[in-house]
Amino acid sequence: MASINYGTNSQKTPIGDRGKLLPFDKTGTTAETFAKDSKQAGKDIVVVEKNECQNEEGDVMDNNQILEKYIDKVDRDQAALREDIRESERRTAERIADIEQKMDARLNRIEDMIAKSNDRLDSKISSVEGKLESLDTKMDAKFEAFRGELREHRFFKISMALGILGVCLATIYGIATMVAMVK
Repeated sequence: MASINYGTNSQKTPIGDRGKLLPFDKTGTTAETFAKDSKQAGKDIVVVEKNECQNEEGDVMDNNQILEKYIDKVDRDQAALREDIRESERRTAERIADIEQKMDARLNRIEDMIAKSNDRLDSKISSVEGKLESLDTKMDAKFEAFRGELREHRFFKISMALGILGVCLATIYGIATMVAMVK
């Protein structure tokens, strides 16, 4: 556990919720905050004087050195954070590209299905048009045949009427001849 020592000969106090926060310097940074940040960097720090700090290896650093080390640590953290952000952006770009490819593939499949459906409809329409033309031709042929039969039937009726008229005239003529002979 990291600990803070205030003064050169004072007793070490554990860092935690019960520890006291004392100002580290005039900027508002506390010794406990600095010690926690330094612990994350891997070293336990002991405060020796208000303007000096001693780590557990016994090295004494003044506030400027501590500030430089803290700034270096912040720079490393920011560089790591930037790298994490770049990696996240790269993964996001890969996901977007993958999704776009999948969407393009789906769109192409839909377009192919629509084209096949259109081709099937075109072939069915052509087939129906062919059948309609065939039916139209058959209807025309039947109509012409019916028209021919109608002409023949009309000719037959006229012939029958003329035949009946001829028979009637012949009968009248025959009766008139008989009457004339009898007289």
